[in-house]
Amino acid sequence: MKKAAIFVILLLCVVGAAQAAVIEVLYEDTFDSDGLGTNTGIGGGAVNRTIRSHSWVDDGDATFAVTDNVHFLNRALMYSDNAFQSDTGFKLTVYYTASAVGDDLANRLSFGLLRSDRDPATYNFSTTNENVSNPFGVEATVYSLGVNVTQKDGQGLKFTDRSSVTTLDASGDNAQFVAGDSIPVVIEIGPNGAWSYSINGITEASGAIAGGFDLTQSYYVAAYAQDDEYARSIQSVKLEALGPVADSPVTFDNVFTALDLMPAVLSATVTNPMTRVDFTLLTDDIDFPAGADASLANDSPMNYQNPGTTLTTTAPGTYKVLLQIGDGVRYLETIAEVVIYADACEAQRYAPSGWNPHPYDFDQNCLVGLPDLAVFVAAWLNDTSLDSVAEFAAVWLDDTSLDSQESYSGPVSYVPKNTTEFNEFTAEMDGETARFQVYIPASVEHVKAAFYISQHGQGDITHPVLHQFAKDENLALVGFFGDPVQRGVADVSVLDEHIATLADLSEHPELPDAPIMTFGHSNGTGFAACWPRDRTDQVICWTSFHPGFTGYLQYANTEFVPALVMCGELDDYFLRSRQDITVAAMRSTRNAAMAMMLEGGMSHSMPYKDDTWTFIVEFCKAAMRIRLNGDGTLNPVDIEAGWLGEQYDVETGGRQLLDVAPYADFTGDPSTANWLADQTFAEHWESYGSTEAGQWLE
Repeated sequence: MKKAAIFVILLLCVVGAAQAAVIEVLYEDTFDSDGLGTNTGIGGGAVNRTIRSHSWVDDGDATFAVTDNVHFLNRALMYSDNAFQSDTGFKLTVYYTASAVGDDLANRLSFGLLRSDRDPATYNFSTTNENVSNPFGVEATVYSLGVNVTQKDGQGLKFTDRSSVTTLDASGDNAQFVAGDSIPVVIEIGPNGAWSYSINGITEASGAIAGGFDLTQSYYVAAYAQDDEYARSIQSVKLEALGPVADSPVTFDNVFTALDLMPAVLSATVTNPMTRVDFTLLTDDIDFPAGADASLANDSPMNYQNPGTTLTTTAPGTYKVLLQIGDGVRYLETIAEVVIYADACEAQRYAPSGWNPHPYDFDQNCLVGLPDLAVFVAAWLNDTSLDSVAEFAAVWLDDTSLDSQESYSGPVSYVPKNTTEFNEFTAEMDGETARFQVYIPASVEHVKAAFYISQHGQGDITHPVLHQFAKDENLALVGFFGDPVQRGVADVSVLDEHIATLADLSEHPELPDAPIMTFGHSNGTGFAACWPRDRTDQVICWTSFHPGFTGYLQYANTEFVPALVMCGELDDYFLRSRQDITVAAMRSTRNAAMAMMLEGGMSHSMPYKDDTWTFIVEFCKAAMRIRLNGDGTLNPVDIEAGWLGEQYDVETGGRQLLDVAPYADFTGDPSTANWLADQTFAEHWESYGSTEAGQWLE
């Protein structure tokens, strides 16, 4: 008996920089009814400044309350008694509540950092607008960084440089300020003006301030409220100093293995060892397999130059392990992924480096036997050019072990690099490494179209369904991996030179100009959507599989290109963002060629890959049927020539049989119904959504 191939693939993740870590708490107050001036926490108390007829008070929270003498001009500023300085940056965490966040009268709540060159106790805050004193969005003669919670001065993050106010981000792309419950907001500002902020645990945006941010001076923590018709309060404030990033490049190995090869061993190499090493299994990560019993066992004793840990689990899926190193002042952290497949054969098939099966494993199940002969003969009967059937028969006759289906080790384990079908290379982009891959079947003489796939999450160019799709339709499968590319780019033109390199390696000069289809999972949707945004006339269709947020579904020009948005009914990202509402809005406001497929009972991952990829391929084929001409040009989408499908009922949940009909015959609201390219795909859409998960192809 020949043993099945057993292997572990290591994908090196070289980390040369990481986000700064907290090294000191400068100020912390939880407001415990002892007066603003008294703080049992860190950094001293707080001060109220009544600007007009109202005050902040400590009643268990720092509160700007509704009063009997309501007036929209009533306003007050609260600020820390002391100012704080950090050469390496700040992290400010504030928990707030607001009874309303709308653009009502003078309803304002804002907070952030206020530079100490303007004394908040005496400075005239009415130089810009005598009726408003907001130092985080209106008052331009201060130096500040902070957020506006309410809509009155524009929700989002604002930077003021003593002369003008700049909106660094208008919130709402990924997260938004809301009324009601206590909501945490975290603002980080570092050297060279690098900033980021999150709302309720979700990163809204990040970027850099042109010209940087002044870290040489000290800052007050301040909060501003106006219009006492509305209740506002702050539950806690914490200001922390960020430490410098450790100057110690780390190589941390991503691991790809199989459940029957447990445990999985992770190792790292630290160029300049430090005195602290911690490994943490991120069990609250969105990709963590439901119901998995997983644990880490760290090396003992720990080698600080080559630290390691071992993961044991009971379920296949993607696990993320956080590595933190430091010396008490400097810190660095990075994450490795452990991708565990159900068995060794599945691991071979989905290896990120590709897979080259045994030459006679025609059904690609890691076994060679009579079923493979049957598959080959069936193909040969349809294609008499397959003369090598005689070669296979001869081998089979000479090797009697092939009389029954046996496993094999095979002459090779994976697709060799830069073959006639598979090519890859890596490139540096903005100081980080990106990997580019292309698979073009040997039978393809001229690439008719290309399928661009972000390899973020479940993105994959090795699945047999995709390989068959490429063979049937004369396609190229192009994979994009790495932080510079897999979540999208600001302008797709930065990828042109890399696609040209793939064209040279594969000897298909037509590749860069071929019409394209795109795919992205989770935040890989940013990659999938940036192509129709920037190259509308080149994109046949695009797919968003279980997107994390909604902003990229609404990119400019995406309405002109057929889109399939797939969401898991139980996915936390869906439950939070409700992308089905976004798709309906895209249909009604922009007449978008867009459909939602809500997968009842599914979460964020792709456990039934054969079914899912086949369904996505059927969507792509439908878009090709209605759009792609023989000369490579694309027809514009004719919305009324398509079909429509009714909307999924989220409250009912589960798998649902939804009605479909030609556009003219649809009895529901066509403005919000799912748009489907043609009858064939409409029938697939209807059956896929109503069939129990994993059973569609049975």
